[in-house]
Amino acid sequence: MTDLNKKFSFIIPIYNTGIDIVEKCICSILGQKINNFEIILVNDGSSDKVIDDFCKDLESTESGLIYIYQENQGSAVARNKGLDMATGDYIFFVDADDTLVEESFQKYLNLSEEVEITCFDYLITDGQNSTNYSLNRKMDLSNHKNRLYANIMYKPGVLDDFAFGAIWGKCFSRQFLEKNNIRFRPELRKTQDRIFMLEAFLHSSNILYLPIPFYNYHVNPNSITHVKNFRMLDYCERLINCFNDLVEQYPELKKDSKYFTYNIFQEMLLLTYLNKYSDFSSKIYVSEITKIYKRFKLDEGLREISYQDFNNSGEKIKLFLYKNRFFRVLKYYYSRVK
Repeated sequence: MTDLNKKFSFIIPIYNTGIDIVEKCICSILGQKINNFEIILVNDGSSDKVIDDFCKDLESTESGLIYIYQENQGSAVARNKGLDMATGDYIFFVDADDTLVEESFQKYLNLSEEVEITCFDYLITDGQNSTNYSLNRKMDLSNHKNRLYANIMYKPGVLDDFAFGAIWGKCFSRQFLEKNNIRFRPELRKTQDRIFMLEAFLHSSNILYLPIPFYNYHVNPNSITHVKNFRMLDYCERLINCFNDLVEQYPELKKDSKYFTYNIFQEMLLLTYLNKYSDFSSKIYVSEITKIYKRFKLDEGLREISYQDFNNSGEKIKLFLYKNRFFRVLKYYYSRVK
């Protein structure tokens, strides 16, 4: 980077996260060799007052740390509030239960250029094992935007299925975000990353990928399918509506939009009726999923997706089951592989 005095803002939304986890996250940032930075903690109405007291104490003792409390409005509003407060030249979004890789920032400063969006390698860890995800070589992605869109919309195999749709593991020019009024959609209390990243890539003409392991994404294996989340239907509807608005505005997204809708509804059905912890009778969940198919015209979208789009036999099997509405078999399938 040409100017080592550039300021970096790290925005961290917090919601009912344990103190020890938040502390690890913050320490992973403080441990980097950064001359000019700020950490903005936005407490999204956590029910535990202990985390509020902890963050207030940190703010009083750590220079460059800013603490904001808001009533619970979702991580989109929390991140927007962080953006409004940020004074850095560059923005990083960090989840409170994740960490930065040790000494990664210095490698970034040594290799980087002044660009609008920088994407990094990331590690996914479940507490026992870590897997590094990398494209292995420095890339100017500015001329590969259609591939970025396809990747974010879940088209199989594009850019090695790298997580370009996630906001973490990225660095954004604040001036770029401000100039193009790129913000998180408040109506998307969850699952807002992909819409944000689509808008960012659509507006950007300067995108760099660096093969530097930068971000540790921590997975809690016990947090995904043990709870039936029936609000997912509302979340998905809002997400699809936002996505369709983007497709209407940017016709270049239309070609691969079918994959986005297919994957979003896979996730929604898995978190409601098809996960192995769901105790509904087959008569009920088949009836409810049938209503969802009709409501969102899923049959039409599924007809546009070809088996040849997938190299993975498991994905081909799933597509066959969804196309033919074999919901009982799908539930059994997920119980065996999830």
